[in-house]
Amino acid sequence: MIKSYTEDQVNDEIKRRRFQRELENVHLLERFDIGGAGHCPVADPEEVSKALKLLLAAEAPLIICGQGVLYSQAWDEVSRLAE
Repeated sequence: MIKSYTEDQVNDEIKRRRFQRELENVHLLERFDIGGAGHCPVADPEEVSKALKLLLAAEAPLIICGQGVLYSQAWDEVSRLAE
């Protein structure tokens, strides 16, 4: 059975889903205390050393960055690492 929806119903569902995603994002920010804008969390030196060894040994290294780079405003550091 095919069900049809009005344009308003579709728009309401889109708004509901967007709102739900925003709530999930807020929940994540509360769960992981990022210390506000400009806060730069400190990485575990042993883990950094392991990551560096892997990158240096890789034939074609790939760096995948998430929102943590934005939250900690570390884009310059990531650029230097990539170069």
